[in-house]
Amino acid sequence: MQRFYKFEQVFNVRDIGGYPTTSEKNIRWKQVFRSAEHQRMSEIELHNFQLEVGIRTVIDFRSSGEANDPRGVGAISDAATKRHHFPMGDADSKHKSKQTGTWNPDYIGLLENQKDKWLEALNVVADSESHPVLFHCVTGKDRTGVFAVLLLGILKVSDSDILSDYELSRQGMNDLIQNLRYRGVIDENEAPNPGLGVDASAMALAIEHIHTVYGGYREYARDCGAADKLFTQLEGLLLE
Repeated sequence: MQRFYKFEQVFNVRDIGGYPTTSEKNIRWKQVFRSAEHQRMSEIELHNFQLEVGIRTVIDFRSSGEANDPRGVGAISDAATKRHHFPMGDADSKHKSKQTGTWNPDYIGLLENQKDKWLEALNVVADSESHPVLFHCVTGKDRTGVFAVLLLGILKVSDSDILSDYELSRQGMNDLIQNLRYRGVIDENEAPNPGLGVDASAMALAIEHIHTVYGGYREYARDCGAADKLFTQLEGLLLE
């Protein structure tokens, strides 16, 4: 099955299916996708993607400032049945990172400060009418990455596979940086914005935080307000 979906100017689009779980089942393919923002997707790319995948629901984690783009919310959102916007993060964070030359993704802060929105997003994924569903932020690695961690963890994917899935964003960011150089947005020898980095150690700390502070992914979700019915619904929809 296909993990990455390649587009000319939309990056880090991938299926999170196929991972094994400790319940001896696998995550179902072509049900849940993660990506960067997709305003630059062409009409023909959108047509072909929807023909193959048929996204019905989009979850958008961009801040209100980031999502308020003159190009619109994005091609996939325009084509999907529903778009859920759960804004979080700082619209200027990538700009600040470029100015300072440093990047602190603060995944633990996202876990602690956005519990209501993570729960809302989990409930969207647990609704059978949402599928197939795609969730995204700007680059598809930070806010998107935390939600992927939570979802895969709740479904009992191993921590090593969860972290490996996060690290696949490095390939997506390399594609983005190459495209920026090709388009002349950054010079050939210019260092890319640190905000495009993929920090596996930071995500590993967030995963450790979930285990040490809460006792596990489902316990964290319960602290967010989740009932056990949510886990049963997710298992029924996403495991095979």
